[in-house]
Amino acid sequence: MRLAPFSFLGLLAGASASCARSKAEPPLYTVDQLVPQIEELNGRTVRVVGYLGDCAGDSCDLYPREADVAVWKRAFAEIREKKQFHDPGLSVLGIGPGKIDDDGFEFDRKAAPFNRTYVVITGTVDSRCRYKGERGCTDRSPDLQPTSISPWRGSSPQDPFHDKGTK
Repeated sequence: MRLAPFSFLGLLAGASASCARSKAEPPLYTVDQLVPQIEELNGRTVRVVGYLGDCAGDSCDLYPREADVAVWKRAFAEIREKKQFHDPGLSVLGIGPGKIDDDGFEFDRKAAPFNRTYVVITGTVDSRCRYKGERGCTDRSPDLQPTSISPWRGSSPQDPFHDKGTK
């Protein structure tokens, strides 16, 4: 059987479109959008935009806004001082260590240049340290198992999608 040249081009175009669809980027969420859906998104690959605090060792968190870092630091200081926790009621997403190699946490090395900036982190959602949406782990909560990180190029405060026209 011989294919006409135009039929072959049609098959080639269809295959190219299929490849393009399979390489689509994962959906993009803000921290405030993802946290309430963490259990239903468990196991899915997503991209999350937020403010990265200091990412190293036992702590790596992604916050909705830069101002939220200070609020959470006060809450954790209260735990150390008074041995009680007052939930500030703000979303926070724990970033897991990623791959561990001879030099430690691979993701921490990738994230180091982005500490204290707005970023997009791609990874797999992991709800095992959440109970009814609330954080259950204290050290290095792996709500998102990271695979990559890049700088965020949109606006930074409340609604980072504003400049991108995405909702």
